Amino acid sequence: MKRLAIVLLLFLFSAVGLAQAPNEVVRVATRLVKPFVFEDGGQLTGFSIELWQEISSQMNVKSEFLVKPTVQELLNSVKSNEAALGIAAISITAEREKELDLSQPMFGAGLQILTPIKAARGGHISAIVAGALSSTALPLLAIVLLIIVGIAHLVWFFERRNQAGLIAHPSYYPGILEACWWAASTLATQADQMPRTAMARITAVVWMFATSEPAFGSVIARQKIAP
Repeated sequence: MKRLAIVLLLFLFSAVGLAQAPNEVVRVATRLVKPFVFEDGGQLTGFSIELWQEISSQMNVKSEFLVKPTVQELLNSVKSNEAALGIAAISITAEREKELDLSQPMFGAGLQILTPIKAARGGHISAIVAGALSSTALPLLAIVLLIIVGIAHLVWFFERRNQAGLIAHPSYYPGILEACWWAASTLATQADQMPRTAMARITAVVWMFATSEPAFGSVIARQKIAP
């Protein structure tokens, strides 16, 4: 029993001696990247440094920081055992997990990467063509073309016999093409010529008011939005 008590006392004294031994020095590789690691008054500080200082305090170890210029050199120092560990703004990737033991993420940056579904080729012209040929734009384009053709037929019908009027060719095919061009030109700019017959002028006035109303509405909307 006495020998057993002596052995136990020696074990306790040796355990206390180990606990009171000088703190171990651990080399920690890091790099300067705010706000994780940066210098302040000649001392390293930042989110990563303060986190490791709290961990080392609980582990009862001292730290010696090795500042590396890049992440790759930081990782290489850990691989070559120059440093026991590394702490900084280090992204967790599948390739790095094959060679290193990485901790759980300590910071969520919320980074999101957006890529187009189909890469645009040919610049703005191809984008405009693709937009015009989309499933939503094609029905609207077809309706506009039908309205233009309908207005053109009315203007051609009333102007076809007036030699000094809008239609220079009384026959259908050349005359209807001229009328279609006039109806289409009024959508963007003011037409150079105007119909001469009464019914054709009434049709032209109705058509011009109908095409100018959306533009007027858009100007009002922009004025309301503008500060």
